[in-house]
Amino acid sequence: MKAFVDERKCPAQNNICLVFSACPQDAVTYHPDENLPLGGRIVIDLERCDGCGQCVTACCGHAIELKA
Repeated sequence: MKAFVDERKCPAQNNICLVFSACPQDAVTYHPDENLPLGGRIVIDLERCDGCGQCVTACCGHAIELKA
């Protein structure tokens, strides 16, 4: 299983998001993008993600889920 972000639910707040520190594989990063309403988005590197689910638990917006 791998983690995926539902961008419609994600507030993408780089300075307050707990998901970055929750991921033991450092698979979660923030990508700034001026064209997005909140100025950026959360990206999960599926090569590094081991499906542990810690990001799902840490996500305050319930925007991350595990999928097969």
